[in-house]
Amino acid sequence: MTIREVVNKHDRQEFLSLPLKLYKDFPQWIRPLDKDMDAVFDEKKNKSFRTGECIRWILQNENGETVGARW
Repeated sequence: MTIREVVNKHDRQEFLSLPLKLYKDFPQWIRPLDKDMDAVFDEKKNKSFRTGECIRWILQNENGETVGARW
């Protein structure tokens, strides 16, 4: 297993697409818009960054498949 910080577009896409894999069989789940998720991590749009910071992480298995994410 590998834990990596989200630092590029590919990592960002992996981070955003993980819930699609996890909740694909749950019809009650409503996917948030990518732009809304990006706004959470945008220092200019999220006022919480005035007093703190946030880093996104992805967890990948031996095959390079993303199996977890955290912020």
